[in-house]
Amino acid sequence: MKLAKRRDGDVKIKMILGSDSKFFLGGIRKILESAGNIQMLAETSECKEIEKCLVEIKPAFLFLDNRMLKLDITKLLCLINEKSLSTKIIVLDDQEYRAPTPLNLIHITKETNSSKLIEIIKGKTANKKALTKKSNSKKTTHKLTKKQLKVIELIASGFTNKEIANVFSISEKTVKAHLTNIFTKLGLQNRYQLQLMAYTSNLDLKPDKEFQRNH
Repeated sequence: MKLAKRRDGDVKIKMILGSDSKFFLGGIRKILESAGNIQMLAETSECKEIEKCLVEIKPAFLFLDNRMLKLDITKLLCLINEKSLSTKIIVLDDQEYRAPTPLNLIHITKETNSSKLIEIIKGKTANKKALTKKSNSKKTTHKLTKKQLKVIELIASGFTNKEIANVFSISEKTVKAHLTNIFTKLGLQNRYQLQLMAYTSNLDLKPDKEFQRNH
């Protein structure tokens, strides 16, 4: 892990960088430091070191090049919530996520240019996105059945489809059908996104009233 020297003077936006590419780290460091008030305080590719830096440095941002690292973003988000940190995670990945994500998670792709990245960090676009997501969350009241809520709870706890099938004494095919319905209701694409929403309490889990009456 490489620790940067702290500088006195103007208040800096504290960041830590995570990547296994020295070339990438060097390039990103130059781009962000050119912005003036952004300061890199640590660079690492190890998950344990990233977790340690989050707790000790309490950065405003963790910039994570996850194309090769493939770190567990859910685990990092849980740590941030557990320690009551205000850190936002910027994830550079190979694909663009269109489904709802937690407010402290920002996905970018290789198509994102340096000026856009700096705008996000300085809040010129991030705040706008956050407001949009908040307003969307107020409009979205998800009507989920009790069983669907339980499935989400088990998914968040790490249960496999087979284990969930055993809990309900149903087939794995039925479990997959439940997941498909859940993804459709929540506008999600996969299990990973469902875990993120469940872990970060970004999901308005309200059981369907009609289901409650009849069961």
